[in-house]
Amino acid sequence: KIQLLGSFEEGSMFIILGINIMMNLKKLALLFLIKILCLQNARTWAQPSQQAQIEAAAMKTVVCEQSCEDEWPRCVGATSCENCKNELKDGGSRLVTQGGCTVGCSLTVAMKSFCGNGPVQGPTKAPSSDPGTKPIVPTLCNNDNKGSCECGEGDIKTYVFWPGGTNGEPGQYQRCIHTYIPSSNSALPVVISVSAYGQGLIRKNSSGVKGAKHYGYALFGIGSTGPFDQAGNFGLEFPANGIVNPDNPTPCASSDSRDFAYIEETLAFIDGLDSLDSSKVFLEGFSQNSMFAAYISVCFADKVKGLYQGGSGLALTGHTPITPGWQAQCSLTDYLEHKKGCCEEKFCTECTWWPVYPRTCEHKLIDCIASYTNDNIACGSDWYMYEAMVAEGNDARLLSFSPPNPDEGKHSNPKNYFDWIVGCLGVVESCSSTCEISFSSCVATGKSYTECFNEMSNGDFSGCVVGCAPTLEMLKLSELPVVTLSKGNFGTQTGLPSPGPKESAVKPLCENGFGPFETHQKCKKEKNEGPKTGTIKECSNDTEAPTPQPTSVGTKNGDPTYLPCKDGKKFFYKEKKSKVILKECSWLEDLKEKKKKKVCQKFVDFNGDNGPAQVICPLTCNSCDACYENEKSKFFFKYKDEIPEYKTCGWLQEHKKKKKFCKKSFSVNGYGPPKEVCPSTCEVC
Repeated sequence: KIQLLGSFEEGSMFIILGINIMMNLKKLALLFLIKILCLQNARTWAQPSQQAQIEAAAMKTVVCEQSCEDEWPRCVGATSCENCKNELKDGGSRLVTQGGCTVGCSLTVAMKSFCGNGPVQGPTKAPSSDPGTKPIVPTLCNNDNKGSCECGEGDIKTYVFWPGGTNGEPGQYQRCIHTYIPSSNSALPVVISVSAYGQGLIRKNSSGVKGAKHYGYALFGIGSTGPFDQAGNFGLEFPANGIVNPDNPTPCASSDSRDFAYIEETLAFIDGLDSLDSSKVFLEGFSQNSMFAAYISVCFADKVKGLYQGGSGLALTGHTPITPGWQAQCSLTDYLEHKKGCCEEKFCTECTWWPVYPRTCEHKLIDCIASYTNDNIACGSDWYMYEAMVAEGNDARLLSFSPPNPDEGKHSNPKNYFDWIVGCLGVVESCSSTCEISFSSCVATGKSYTECFNEMSNGDFSGCVVGCAPTLEMLKLSELPVVTLSKGNFGTQTGLPSPGPKESAVKPLCENGFGPFETHQKCKKEKNEGPKTGTIKECSNDTEAPTPQPTSVGTKNGDPTYLPCKDGKKFFYKEKKSKVILKECSWLEDLKEKKKKKVCQKFVDFNGDNGPAQVICPLTCNSCDACYENEKSKFFFKYKDEIPEYKTCGWLQEHKKKKKFCKKSFSVNGYGPPKEVCPSTCEVC
């Protein structure tokens, strides 16, 4: 019995012994051999059950995380889908170490969509369900309102809404805001991560969340639930059909992009949360996502402090590098019709830049622009953006990385990229010089950047405050870029070497040269075609005069102005038994003076697009003066439990922090910011 339970080789030897025995004990030996053969066959027959166990284990393979999904397009863009699939099996690969992928994880639907032919593809349609309710302001995600949004779990909170509607009705497209806000005793800076090949999900084990926990910032994820109708099936709409030129350098009106209202409401949501510091809002993204981050930052430069552009910059018409969607060379509609043939078929003679020219006027941005020199999509465009940012007086910080070997780098972020984001932008205070010395000494002993960073995070280094942002010299121990700082700033460090505002940055040594089509032929356009040239539109004309707010009839760029005073038609009077009652200004004019005054001064609520009497009937209510203020007028104060909260000018007059509140600049549901609703209290007038 012991022998029969041995290995196959031992069993085979026993068969030979059995043959010898058979010469004298034929019957017994024959039975004995049959038993041996049956046992061997039984082992073979047992194999399918073992295989089934392996297959069952494979069925339990974890689906790749959101951070992995975010890193996937960078990998595919730099190499190929097959190479990236192999990377998922390698515990030391960048997808695993930087993207946070679980070794052997299975591809998500979005990741699979990047493995088709042609440009990088995103989902063509978001999965959806018919929601029971459609909130018009960011509202905590639940089963009744989630629609196409995936509700966050645990500390990840998701807010859903349908922005851009009118008359109090929801807009056409649902949008999500995914948030991770660490607990803190002070207001936190905010990093908004753009990821619009999907809805902008963030996961608890993503690099962004890990960074938020360590450094102490709030992480917001924004994206799209569709339609994915931009180049490469991108979901957020770039402005003006992709046509940006000196006559329209900053297409920043709500009519220029369906997603303008989404961004506006997201920033208002941030401004309304006491746990967040709305003066320290930063954007980040990679490739086309960072192009949209640039669009947001320029259009809302009064509300955004800086951005990090990974693998992108500014596309120039008639110049290489050419973006995968041929932006700046063709309008969006022409690209969608002709694909890359649009450059010859429909070259855009009205285009100059894409996605936006960085004319930010009096509001200056920090822009950290990073790419590898063998990134044939971005290298060169990073230099164009640096030059344009500097020309407009912004604080540009160019980081040009050379890959350690030809197979690395390409269209991807640098290693430890969230450290670069936080360190370059100054999301939190930079580490001290003493800490920098301690960190450098650690690396000098032969330890890696990551090992020393972990020791610093544990509080093991002298002079280091846990959570301080790595300095430039510390980050150079991770990867060594060629750095150009237009104003000598990096993070909160100042006085670093700088070429000065009138000097160009050193051109990146791109693997593929970059420049005009005449010397870097990429498109057989006619010689005299484009780009459109001319004097760039002046700042004073770049923005539309805001719609008059409740008590400041006529404002421009936040300052009161005097406009022709005349009454409109119908104003919101009141709501009775869920029925909205509107009244004509002529009805108000015919009332007795006491009743008229009561309606003008006490009925101050908005209802969708219907304003109160003092706004719609300023002549009758004697509210034409841009410095008019009614102590009962309401302004948007903040969001509380996802619901907009409004305060009156009378409340503001008595508050000891009124100067702080007067700096708020957002409107919600018709209710303007304090400085427009209460101009006298805020000392605007």
